[in-house]
Amino acid sequence: MELRTKYSGALLIVVSVLGLPMSALAQSNTPSVSELFNAVDKNHDGYIDGEEDKAANRARFVKFDTNGDGQFSRAEMLAANRKFGQSETLAQQVAQLYLTRMDTNHDDAASWEEFEMWSKKNMFDPMDMDHDGKISRKEFIMQASPSVP
Repeated sequence: MELRTKYSGALLIVVSVLGLPMSALAQSNTPSVSELFNAVDKNHDGYIDGEEDKAANRARFVKFDTNGDGQFSRAEMLAANRKFGQSETLAQQVAQLYLTRMDTNHDDAASWEEFEMWSKKNMFDPMDMDHDGKISRKEFIMQASPSVP
């Protein structure tokens, strides 16, 4: 279950960076895990390093900060969640969960710094299984595999 949770979060990040609707995940033209990895591995060296991860996170943050004020607000989170097809109840619950974890200064929004710190701690670091500061294709795919214990 823990790996599926990590994978779901990673997939959400990559899909949102690529601008794909979550409904695309259920369609036959869904990008493969390898294609998702390649979208973030900009220099195509077979690793997602900290800078590539940060750039992908920054692109996602800018996309979701629809009013451009440098904050990913509760309203913007709700709008993003609805865009991914979540019901109103689920959108509210997810926004609350993420804000509770991201919003370290308790202003009901996540700044870029808060968002990046949360993303590194909860997405990049757990996927970097050998702790070498980069995510290999193997680490990324292992996280994506539902058969990994």
